[in-house]
Amino acid sequence: PGEWFVKDAYGTDPILYYYPLNGAVNNVRVTVQAKGFEFDTNGSQGCANIHCRGLIFEHFADELAYVGGEPNPLGVAINIKGSSHHITVDQCHFRKLRIGIADEGGGTQHHLTISNCTFDDVYRNATKMSSADATVTGNTLTNIGAVVGQAGEDFGGNTAIKCQGDDCLITWNRFHRTGGSAITTGGTRTNAQRNLVAHNAIDSALVMLNDHAAITFDYADHLIIRDNIIRSMTPNWSSSATD
Repeated sequence: PGEWFVKDAYGTDPILYYYPLNGAVNNVRVTVQAKGFEFDTNGSQGCANIHCRGLIFEHFADELAYVGGEPNPLGVAINIKGSSHHITVDQCHFRKLRIGIADEGGGTQHHLTISNCTFDDVYRNATKMSSADATVTGNTLTNIGAVVGQAGEDFGGNTAIKCQGDDCLITWNRFHRTGGSAITTGGTRTNAQRNLVAHNAIDSALVMLNDHAAITFDYADHLIIRDNIIRSMTPNWSSSATD
């Protein structure tokens, strides 16, 4: 009592809020059917200093992807928007959804940390980042973007970790079976700056596509790629991103 609140969003879909008493979160276990977590702007400050640890995310609906008039059950588990900052996702498990973590800051420094998480059977990106100063380290990613027809038509749809921000660290991650690239880094209209991709182990990239590489980059300045292990790449010559 006094910690859990349910509120209708736009008069239709309920949202579950958890407001811990005294700021303490201990041994919380809850099973809900939801659209995922969204950290969005609250006035000019946004959400700040949030730590998600030990949560399991599975089968999240996505209001942006409808199938037969119903929400797509393969949605985004954590969506970070606006000026939210200092968000840590640690020791969480993401499985059977469209995107694990989507950072849509568009250049805003979010200070996002994703560490020691497990991503299994994620049908598009395990994580995609567009803001600066993100750290993705110590994660295990298996079967990412490896299902025909689920990844989308753009180049990055079959990529496990997609990074478009500056000053990002992608280190000590383990990949097994990615539809396209394990890691792609670079900007869109402007160059991404000073990113580091190091000490990652990539096994069996390109199980769906033939026009990627294990690690890809474009529009990138002062990028460092070093000490990564890449093995067992056999591109799929019969498929493409639009299949």
